[in-house]
Amino acid sequence: MRRSFNKSLLPKEPPKKSDSLNVGSSFNCWFRCMLADNNISAEQFSGLIDEPYSTVTQWRWKHNPQPWGQSRIALGLEKIGAGTYDVLRKKIRDLCAKR
Repeated sequence: MRRSFNKSLLPKEPPKKSDSLNVGSSFNCWFRCMLADNNISAEQFSGLIDEPYSTVTQWRWKHNPQPWGQSRIALGLEKIGAGTYDVLRKKIRDLCAKR
């Protein structure tokens, strides 16, 4: 005996796309904005702090950095003139503590 398939279960239209770029944690959003405000790409920033490009991409969209990464980011942002190391390090630590 053959089973029948209920066609009414199929989707009628494609899923709606989100207009929001608010993807990731508060740190991820802040980090993307800092790079954009300072006109530096993720690839350029990865070369500046001597980290793999894939790591910087993960920091931009998915994961919060570990403490060693937080200090590397603060040093890199200080090099491009985004602030002082101590202020940036505290800001990054606070943002990473939020989930």
